Amino acid sequence: MTSGKLTPMMQQYYALKRKYPDALLLFQMGDFFECFEKDAEILSQVLGIALTSRGKNNKTPLAGIPIHSLDQYLPKLLTAGYKVAICEQLEDPVAGKLVKRGVTRIVTPGTATEESFLQKGENNYLATLFVNSRKKQLHAGLAVVDVSTGEFFTEHFSSTTEKELLEQIISELNKFSPTEILLPDYEASNLISRLCRKLELKIKEEIAEVIIYRLPTSNFAKESAESQLLRKFELHTIEGLGYQQEPETIQAAGALLGYIESLNPHLIGNLRRPIKLTQKDFLILDTATQKNLELMKNLYDGTTEGTLFSVLNKTVTPMGQRLLKKWILRPLVKKEHIEERLNIVESLKKDFLFLNEVRERLKHIADIERLITKINQGTGTPRDLISLEQSLQACKMFKELLQQSPAAESFHSFYQLIDKKEINEIITTISNSISPTAPNTLKDGNVIKDGFNKTLDELRELVAHSKEIIAKTEIEERLRTGVKNLKIGYNKVFGYYIEITKAALKQAKIPDDYIRKQTLVNAERFISPKLKELEEKILTANEKMIALETELFHEIRTKIGSHIELIQQVASHIAQLDVLASFAYLAEEYHYVRPIIDESTTIEIKEGRHPVVEILQADKEFVPNDIYLDTEKEQIAIITGPNMSGKSTFIRQVALITLLAQMGSFVPATYARIGIIDQLFTRLGASDRLAAGQSTFMVEMVETARILNSATDRSLIILDEVGRGTSTYDGLSLAWAIVEFIHDHIRAKTLFATHYHQLADLEDELERVVNYHIKVQELESEVIFTHKVARGSIDRSFGIYVAKIAGIPMPVIMRAKEVQKSLEESSRLADQSIIPKRKQLTLFDVLQNKNQNAPTATETTLKVDPALLKERELIKKLQNIDVYNITPIEALNELAKLQEEAKKLEK
Repeated sequence: MTSGKLTPMMQQYYALKRKYPDALLLFQMGDFFECFEKDAEILSQVLGIALTSRGKNNKTPLAGIPIHSLDQYLPKLLTAGYKVAICEQLEDPVAGKLVKRGVTRIVTPGTATEESFLQKGENNYLATLFVNSRKKQLHAGLAVVDVSTGEFFTEHFSSTTEKELLEQIISELNKFSPTEILLPDYEASNLISRLCRKLELKIKEEIAEVIIYRLPTSNFAKESAESQLLRKFELHTIEGLGYQQEPETIQAAGALLGYIESLNPHLIGNLRRPIKLTQKDFLILDTATQKNLELMKNLYDGTTEGTLFSVLNKTVTPMGQRLLKKWILRPLVKKEHIEERLNIVESLKKDFLFLNEVRERLKHIADIERLITKINQGTGTPRDLISLEQSLQACKMFKELLQQSPAAESFHSFYQLIDKKEINEIITTISNSISPTAPNTLKDGNVIKDGFNKTLDELRELVAHSKEIIAKTEIEERLRTGVKNLKIGYNKVFGYYIEITKAALKQAKIPDDYIRKQTLVNAERFISPKLKELEEKILTANEKMIALETELFHEIRTKIGSHIELIQQVASHIAQLDVLASFAYLAEEYHYVRPIIDESTTIEIKEGRHPVVEILQADKEFVPNDIYLDTEKEQIAIITGPNMSGKSTFIRQVALITLLAQMGSFVPATYARIGIIDQLFTRLGASDRLAAGQSTFMVEMVETARILNSATDRSLIILDEVGRGTSTYDGLSLAWAIVEFIHDHIRAKTLFATHYHQLADLEDELERVVNYHIKVQELESEVIFTHKVARGSIDRSFGIYVAKIAGIPMPVIMRAKEVQKSLEESSRLADQSIIPKRKQLTLFDVLQNKNQNAPTATETTLKVDPALLKERELIKKLQNIDVYNITPIEALNELAKLQEEAKKLEK
């Protein structure tokens, strides 16, 4: 359309649309938000509403939603990944005049604060990344915020390789699970541009349902980014944030602040000073470990059912639930910090009645973290203020209760905080001003308490008693005029008027201030200045009352919102108390014990239980098991046993018990001594990544390589069936060499569950390898899996029995037994000791490839004696003879060939 054909209103619309081309523009027209052209088509498709048109000749697509339904529809648009610009009428409509309109806020998935979009107990994170190359290293800065709670985190990464840097970034992003990520819009074909593109692909592959927006690279300019941070946090130098050596962090954080400010300036005020996360402060959990241990999401359908979080979550506040997730993904590594949490959990657990009282009182505290954010940004309702006041009152009552606890000293900082005069002022201000029965919106009135404002009380008096006031005035005018039947009436044309019959008029004393307004057949109507003044007061009282209440409420809300940092601190204390009380409740309910935490390299667990499995299978008695690992004598445990016997459950429970201990929680065992670990690695399960062109085996090897290249002697490694994704000989060879490498070069504590019974021989080969197995009882026609772990190894897998109880048809089972018997007899013809002596292995050189190029297929095989390889080929040919479908002559010929090959081998 050309501007000449557009109405003034549509010209206004297109002018605004040009300013926000990448957003859906919701344009207020009366009681509706309207969209036009492409925006209308999107609105119609996403929301499932009718698409109409505007204009006679050039029909413009049109779709709209009622203003009062915005909270219902906005979450759907955000979930679909759209940025939404909300354009409102900024003045009341006047006939013949174009209404002034403007975009009041822009909402994106990562900046939404609407309750209808936010999930209770869930953070809604927005992340920004900036990558750079300097000093022969790759660097990345990460900034993450939740504008609904004010949380702000930053982290810095560095590496000499793209692969390692990407893994570090993705691992951290998975802990936050942001709904929106901002990346620089690189266009040049250089190293950083390539890395950004790889990062974007990796994010889309690894993080579900995330929206990626690209920002101009100018948004990440160091000078402007630094200026943003200094202005926001009122600093003179960036040293106050500790980013002197991290320009990438400054650029990411500054760009993030600029982005938020451009969308909604009010949101900036909610943000706290950023917390600088460093890997040395927390137990490192890479992406694979987070997934494999099902910490936050299960592997089945991606929900929280059957996860560690689902078991630990006995919290009763949304703030506690959000904090619990952070603690699960960031266990501690400093002994004193772990002990602080354990002390509080122990004191709460000692008195179960006291613990229940604490949890009951916590239930009366609302999500004050999000309440104060709404109040600060000017969207808090009267009910929000009441909820905040009641929650702070409940917090004050906590002081008296907690002082009765054996761990009263642990809450000293909370006592000091809740006793601050500002807290009392907030409570008093709300209590004195906001009616306890106030509605949720201002338009209904009755928000401010009677007696708070004299003018408001007078207006309410007028509105509430207008009839009585008119009746009283009528009596006064009767006495004044001597007309007993004088009436005061009202109509829409004249408003209030005085009516005197013509008969009474003859003898009436008409005051000088009466103004004749209308003559009727039997009466005359008058008005007077006093009556008009009263009329104006009565007719405008309600409007004035609502306007004054709104003004007073905004003043109160602004005053309360100015204390956002203080309320956020209170929220932080309540969240911690909630999580620790949750730990105590869990410990009492399921008989957890306090772990001994030290800085040794020992992990010793007696009668340990899997925290999730024992609850999910509550109808069955869970079989507890022991484990002992250290780096001096029993570093690596090789665990053999059949399928379904409990190998995987056992090794996972050791990992989870260790993780729980370093979170500051009691653990499911009768005794646990945990030497603090720095990293927890797992290689569990099998999964293809077909979209990324990776097979099960490739995924397995990539994850294993990451472990071998990253683990230290203070790490815990959990490996389950490594090598099963390839042929038996390749898999066994790799598994054997991997164990040797961990033993000799990493010295990390390791649990290695395997079907390769030959690995049990490593106990005799390596000084710090010990064998464990899952006990099995064999009856005449049945196998009983005891799920009990014992020292020693086992050399049977019972796979055919497992297939039988799984429902495989009996003909298949019987045939499998025949084939198994034949293979076992054939294998006895050959020497089973096929693992070469360690000096012949070259796989170590291949695995230690940090400073080498990726090995070729031929380089990754084991270099063994050629004669041994020929012997294996001979055995394989013998095994492959189909004895059921071969004639006697063919069998003799085949046997003769094999004999000839065997004779050559002897020579």
